[in-house]
This record gives sequence, structure tokens and C-alpha cells, in this order.
Amino acid sequence: MISRLKLRLLIITLLPFLGLAQNTKKGTPYQDIYFGIGAGLDYGGFGAKMELLPSKQTGFFLGGGYNLLGLSYNAGLSIKLIPKNNQTPTLIAMYGYNAVVDYYNLIRTYFGPTFGIGYDYEVGKKHHKISAALLFPVRNKSFKDDINSIPEANQPKVNKILFSIGFNLAGSTKKQKK
Repeated sequence: MISRLKLRLLIITLLPFLGLAQNTKKGTPYQDIYFGIGAGLDYGGFGAKMELLPSKQTGFFLGGGYNLLGLSYNAGLSIKLIPKNNQTPTLIAMYGYNAVVDYYNLIRTYFGPTFGIGYDYEVGKKHHKISAALLFPVRNKSFKDDINSIPEANQPKVNKILFSIGFNLAGSTKKQKK
């Protein structure tokens, strides 16, 4: 499990990226909100996500959905590394649901941090986007103990890398201040 100190150091490391809006061309439009549907941890399993962009480089998101056991959620930060006209690689950090176990009487959803890399590709004149990501969940000790309590012959394969994909509608367009 990630320690609080490591999490604080990660946040401090990412803080300089929050002010990158100055590097964009003046008058360039950017989206300030997206609403999407998709599959993956950032969508709460199979669900929806809302992302607010205070600048062209920084997004804060909430996702909620169904993870095959019940309702689940995630909240996080996305950093757009090289904002271009219609495509952007991203770094992702979030907290929320990142694993489930369903084995006889052992039925649980687990929560913790997840980090990832992704790509946003804008489509259409209204700047909607398709988002895809590779996610790396940090599984807690409780999850590992529960998996190890399942007889070896029945233990599920635990994926260390997960995939996320979704379609997001642009809510509105703003222009950078001149």
C-alpha cells in the first residue's frame, strides 16, 4: 500500500503541471467540462464520468458506475501533457474502487489509489473526445490477503494493468484570456 508520505510527494511533484495553461496559444478554445460513458476504473466499472478542466492541461474527474458487484466510484486528476488541436497524452491519478473479489462467501469491493497513462482524442466540431488509458492499481493488503485465502487451484488471475475506454461529450467551450 502506498504510504501517505509517498502520496504527498507525488502530489507535490505534480503541482507544477497545474499551472501550464500559460504555455497555450492565446485565444485557443478549451473545454471546461466533459460528460462521458465508458468502461474502466475511472468510470466506476461500467458507468459515467464528469471531468472539469480549469485549464487546458488539468482535469479533475468523478466517475461512478457498476463494478459487477454493486455501485462504485473514483475521483482523480488528469494532466494533459502536450495539449494539441485534437489529441493529448495524459497522466492519471485517482482514488476509489480498484478491485473486486467474488468467491463463495468472499464478496468485496476494494478501494485504493490507481495511477495511469492515457490518450484523449477529440472528435467532431464540438470537441467531444474518446479517452483510453492503461491503469496501474495499487492494491491494498486486505485484497492480497483475501486473494491468498482462496485455494490455489481456484485463485483468479489478478491483472496488474487495467484498460479504460470511454466517449465524452463536451459541455462547453471557453477561450483562453488574451
